[in-house]
Amino acid sequence: MDLLASFRRRRRSKAAGALAPSGVGWASLWGSRTRGDLYPGSWQRHVRITTDDQLRHHAVWACMSQIAGDVAKMRPHLRQQSANGRFWSETANPAYSPVLAKPNNYQDSGQFLESWLWSKLCHGNFYGLKVRDGRNVVQAIMPLDPHRVFPKVSTDGEVAIFYELAVDNMAGITGPVMVPAREIIHDRFNTIFHPLIGTSPLYAAASAAAGGIAMANSSARFFMKGAKLSGVLSADGVIDPDTAKRLEDKWTEEYEGSENTGKIAVLGSGLKFQTLQMSMVEAAIADQMKWSATQVCSVFGMPAWKIGLDVWPRGVSQVSALSVDYLTSCLQKYVEAIERCLTTGLGLAAGFKAALDETTLLRMDPVSLVSMLAQAVGSAQMSPNEAREKLNLPPMPGGDALFLQQQNFSLEALAKRDALPNPFAAGAPPAPPHAPALPAPEPAPALPPAAE
Repeated sequence: MDLLASFRRRRRSKAAGALAPSGVGWASLWGSRTRGDLYPGSWQRHVRITTDDQLRHHAVWACMSQIAGDVAKMRPHLRQQSANGRFWSETANPAYSPVLAKPNNYQDSGQFLESWLWSKLCHGNFYGLKVRDGRNVVQAIMPLDPHRVFPKVSTDGEVAIFYELAVDNMAGITGPVMVPAREIIHDRFNTIFHPLIGTSPLYAAASAAAGGIAMANSSARFFMKGAKLSGVLSADGVIDPDTAKRLEDKWTEEYEGSENTGKIAVLGSGLKFQTLQMSMVEAAIADQMKWSATQVCSVFGMPAWKIGLDVWPRGVSQVSALSVDYLTSCLQKYVEAIERCLTTGLGLAAGFKAALDETTLLRMDPVSLVSMLAQAVGSAQMSPNEAREKLNLPPMPGGDALFLQQQNFSLEALAKRDALPNPFAAGAPPAPPHAPALPAPEPAPALPPAAE
């Protein structure tokens, strides 16, 4: 564990130092986040918390793993715009579909999206290096270590963005290299300090996480001592320092810790032990830890019930309603950012876009899904076969047509009916207004005069 922590500290120091020659203020921004300062001047007082420390907080870990895992459930696919430009339908293209299904040679789409979100949530940035084939088509996207990527801006009068990449064996980079921005997919989050530098939500959750970790450590030490409070060992007379130290060490050795719980102390020479009582504030440590976790949830936009901090929302009985709320309030910004980055990064032609299948979040609520499909088919918005496809059922003959009931009338027909003098008159319907007129009967031929 010590070697791992030492390696991480050494890696962070190298990452911060590599930015020093840039001259645009990035070193100070990245350096403060790397040290884990809670507020200006906190590092002088040795009050700091790093990203690794914050991940030890249960609410931080739960929020980040929940977001990354749920976005990873959404299948990336290609969509094509219709000729009239009104809707998008799923399609396949040999130039774009393979990289969406398997972005690189060691990750599938789910693992790729999960690593994307972990990088963005932990460090505020995701970097992906494009790998092109002979046709100049992107055939793979290699995730990069955020500590080994440094954005650069040219200073020759024309704004040009480059990325300096350090050695990264997973991405096949064997030495420092400078690549243009068109070869990097950069998804940045909360660009509050610089347009090219994202800031992790951990920046705002640092104080809450630090307080929660401190309370958890204090609680752990308390129960490791057998859930016994400290106390005062006193006597009526004067105790010299050597005797006091000897009694303290003896008392700690014999009666401290859970393994010594239940031992009987025999006191003499007028010694008395008085237990220190826990205050009401200390007794509410569980509520304080819950408050700390709730603050972390508010930073990530995560519903507290989603990670077990609260009960099921009262008055809500449908899972679909909660899933839609969770999707729109928490996940939607991550989903749309990934779709835009993939659409632009893969260089999709006009009329194509990359999309994530959000309907997978409704898989755990089949009742709501079937009800929605039944209403869509009954209102002629979907055909029966389209609805069966959503349920992973094979198509049926005649199921590709849209259906409506016979008693439904068009608005045009109802308008013609309402234009009549009495639209609700009983009896046979009136003749059509443009019915052809019947020809007049020809006159009968005249009879010859009768003979006398």
